Amino acid sequence: METMELPMVAGTGLRPPSRYRRVLFVWLPVRPIFPVGIGYLVNWIHREHPEVTLEVLDLTRFPEPDQMGALTSK
Repeated sequence: METMELPMVAGTGLRPPSRYRRVLFVWLPVRPIFPVGIGYLVNWIHREHPEVTLEVLDLTRFPEPDQMGALTSK
C-alpha cells in the first residue's frame, strides 16, 4: 500500500495540492473501530484538500445480497 505524504510548502504554511483527485470511503457493516467516526475524517480531508472529491459509500444501508453490487458500481 502506498503512503500518502502531504508535506508543508516551505515557508508558506500551505500544503501542496493532493496528488489524489477522488477518495471513496466505504463504511462497512461491522462494529466501528475508527475512534472518532468517518465524519471527522472526511471533514479533515475536505478542510486540508478542498480540491479532492470525497464520496462515502455506506454499505450498512444495503441488504447483504446487494452490498457487492453497490460496491462494484462505484
